Amino acid sequence: MFAGRSIWHSEMNNSSNDDAHFVQMRLRPDCESIDPDCQRLDINTELDLGGSVPTASGKGHDAAI
Repeated sequence: MFAGRSIWHSEMNNSSNDDAHFVQMRLRPDCESIDPDCQRLDINTELDLGGSVPTASGKGHDAAI
């Protein structure tokens, strides 16, 4: 998959019992001339600890892309 190049998609929950939560972000890169990309990251463990969870910081956090 190549993000940013006319992707058609939908998020859906296949479970009739469990809630689904999605966060979709588009971020401007900090450098030029790179191709758009897509990445999935499960941060449930970090969220269970409470507090803030850095997900896109560029600082090398464990839960960050």
